[in-house]
Amino acid sequence: MRRKKPQKPGWQKIFLEEYGATYSITIAAEKAGVRRRLVYTEREQNEDFKEAMDDIREKSIDIAENALLKAIDQGNITAIIFFLKTQAKHRGYVEDNFANTNATIKVEFVEGGEN
Repeated sequence: MRRKKPQKPGWQKIFLEEYGATYSITIAAEKAGVRRRLVYTEREQNEDFKEAMDDIREKSIDIAENALLKAIDQGNITAIIFFLKTQAKHRGYVEDNFANTNATIKVEFVEGGEN
């Protein structure tokens, strides 16, 4: 059985600062001197901590969206295709991954076949 390591008081503040700088739970937990499991437990038990983590995650998504839109403005075809496939499905920009076949299969059973 593993011994519980005593936690540094105030590790949450250090974690949130590092998480806000790196957007990495692993790196932020290491910087705060705690295990990732403790971060997830704290998130489940502390609503303020959860909200702070959620705010940081939303900020990271905003940054990624802005980078995507800049790439689109610069004519990056991959970014354009990705955007249309994820945001313009209602206009027909969808990818069909299903095979469309009209095959007929004929099965015959033969009595007394050899083993």
